[in-house]
Amino acid sequence: MVRIDHKHVLLIEDKTETSTHDDQLARYWEVVTEGQTGFGEVLGEDCWPIYFKTGNQSPERRKWIEECDFRVFDRSDCLRVLNTYQGRNAVLLDFRNHLKRWQQETNTYNQWTRESEKTRLGWEGLYGYIEENLRKNAGETGPLRDMVNEYTGVEIEPSETSKNNSFAVWITNETISVRMYGAKTRHSIKGMNREKNYWSNALVEHGEGLLDRPQHGLKATASKPMCVAEWRPGNTNGWLEYGKDEWLDAAGSLRNIYRVLKILQKTISQGR
Repeated sequence: MVRIDHKHVLLIEDKTETSTHDDQLARYWEVVTEGQTGFGEVLGEDCWPIYFKTGNQSPERRKWIEECDFRVFDRSDCLRVLNTYQGRNAVLLDFRNHLKRWQQETNTYNQWTRESEKTRLGWEGLYGYIEENLRKNAGETGPLRDMVNEYTGVEIEPSETSKNNSFAVWITNETISVRMYGAKTRHSIKGMNREKNYWSNALVEHGEGLLDRPQHGLKATASKPMCVAEWRPGNTNGWLEYGKDEWLDAAGSLRNIYRVLKILQKTISQGR
């Protein structure tokens, strides 16, 4: 925290590759505005909360942070400031170069081929592209959210559900999986296994040759999502699309995600 002119307080939450947890943003705000710091009492209007994030961040997570009334200052914002620096401070220059390398590796998905190495940061760049474009058609896809605090994939929750179950499409690296949530059903575990098998068979039937039964079956549970179908890399070359120039076709790959969503919607509409 920093106090300016004995009045305004900058409340800065600094993150690299992790994210928020346990309502920490709301708690930090309360600690400051309720006078629990060395600054004494601080009016809400004088507290400026800033979320400083140098690592990659899910667009959906950014939206949530902004809804918590924190102003996001991310890597691109930081680089815009640092790029104006003309001095020779070694620490500052090293930090700026570090952020630039981070950004460059995040954008490497644009140069992927089938055989090229696909790094974690490259995947995060592709996830960001997917989320940004899916949000433009949110009415067609359903709500989005990142799956965990660290940015490891994209989850799409279609608005259509069956009578007893809800479904989501998970995108994690080279696999797209359809997951079923059994929280809405009062079935026993045995009954939920029947549900899982029914929807797995139905999705494969309607899956246009793209979807298979899960390679590693998950036991039925009322609280955790169960994988019922997958589009794996070995099946029709996977969901990642490559152009005639052999480079990754991000737009074509996005269309494949829509194919899975339409398959799921069709299966639900014709299912029990």
